[in-house]
Formats: sequence, structure tokens, C-alpha cells
Amino acid sequence: MNAIGLKTASLALALAIGGLSVPGTAQAATVGYEIFINGNLESSGTGGLVGAALPVQVGSDLVSLSWISDPDPTIDMGATVIDGGVASTFRIAVTLFFDPIASPFNYFLSGSVSLTDGTPNNTVSISPSNYAGIFTLFKNQDLIASIGGAGGPFGPGGSFVHGPFLAAGADCDGVTGPAVGGCTSMTLVFDFAGTGGGDVYGLTGKAVNKPVPVPAALPLMLSAMGAVGLVGMRRKR
Repeated sequence: MNAIGLKTASLALALAIGGLSVPGTAQAATVGYEIFINGNLESSGTGGLVGAALPVQVGSDLVSLSWISDPDPTIDMGATVIDGGVASTFRIAVTLFFDPIASPFNYFLSGSVSLTDGTPNNTVSISPSNYAGIFTLFKNQDLIASIGGAGGPFGPGGSFVHGPFLAAGADCDGVTGPAVGGCTSMTLVFDFAGTGGGDVYGLTGKAVNKPVPVPAALPLMLSAMGAVGLVGMRRKR
């Protein structure tokens, strides 16, 4: 084998040993959102990877929502909620739709809440409404994780922090391992019951899903090792 052949074989071996083949992530993506107050859908729509919903006011309740997403896929969202008057429930969801990815995933979910008591000499609390936690992650409409239990009562008066909460694991399509048909969407949900009286809730959450790196193809490694070994044998001759 000449010098060029040796370099080619060595490069192939280096790629086989050092390289990790990562399943392709989706590049095409759209975002949808929904805002429910007391179980009623008050606002929904679509937007870009970076966007915000128009503030939604129902009576003395007010919800503002914004998000930054990436087709990697990642959702980073924040919401400010004023629970005026009597106590209300809120469900705020952002869904990222992307091209199918048929591969194992690692998910990472985090969330935190700031609470401000809106009524002097009163208290402020928060509790999950429809799910086990305030922050819930879905993939392909399958519930993957729910974190952040009830917090409070805090006060009277003042501002407080509930969290942060973290969860991680290997999942896609609700099962560990490769997806059936591929993952095509993930949804991050803020879902909670407030305590009314003008209490203010600032929620931040992030969901990240990363394809699990898998070793490069074994045949490539064996082929490259064989080529390098052949070079050594010829040199001895």
C-alpha cells in the first residue's frame, strides 16, 4: 500500500474509533400554543421558533406567554399570570412540531415559579391542576414527565420562589428505546391552580430532547483496522 493508501486507512480508523454517529435531528419546525383559564380555551395559535402570544385577559385574570424554541428540539418558555379575584386554574402549553426522528432520546425537563402575594396580610400558594406536577412534558402526546408539586402557603405578603425542579431520562413515544414511527412533536405545559386575590405567578420552564449518540458502525472500524494491519504486513515483507 502506498502512502496515500496508508493515510486513507488511518483516517478511516480514526473516524471509526473517535467518531460518534448522532441520528439526524429535524430542521423543519413549527410552534403552536394554547392558553386555558378555568378549563376554557381562551387563546390558541401558531408562531415561529421565537414568539409570543398576545396577552389574554378574562375578567381580572391575565396571562402573558413567550417562548424560544429550536428544532433540535428544545422549548424554552415563560409565562406571567395574574390570578385576580377568585382562585382560577391555568393551563399554558407550547408544542413544537418537527420532522420525524426515529431514534432513542434523552429528555431534560426543568421549571421554576416565582410567586408574589397580591393581597397584603394574605398568603400565596400554587398547586398542580390536571397532572402530577406544575411542569409537564409530552412527546407525541404521550406524557413523559411531570415535575413541581404544590408550594405554599407563602407569606403573608412578599415574593417567593418555588423550585427549581429537574428531571431527566431516556424516553421517546412514552417508552424507553427507539420510537415507533419516530417522534414528531413535544409539548411543554404549565398547569396549575392559583389562589386568586391578585396573586402573580412567573413561570419558566425548559424541555430539551437530544438523540442518544451511538457508536459509529462496527464494520467501518474493522475494515479500517484490517487495512492498517495489511500495511504492516507488507512493510515486514
